[in-house]
Amino acid sequence: MEARDRPNSPAQIFAWRKEVRARPIADRLSIDPANRRQYAGKIALYLSRFIEPLSKRTVIFICHFAASQIFGL
Repeated sequence: MEARDRPNSPAQIFAWRKEVRARPIADRLSIDPANRRQYAGKIALYLSRFIEPLSKRTVIFICHFAASQIFGL
């Protein structure tokens, strides 16, 4: 991205971030549902290795896209 094309105002930054976040979400949704379930299972297994040792603690995962909708990011 050229310097002249970079967002400068808060409104431009917000619009740019919204566009950038939308791309991977669209990519994910374009995956066949059966494959998406398979990937989700692998991701869950991978994350469970980190979460299991923390079972007596509070662990929070925030989906950036969902958080952006909730918190207006």
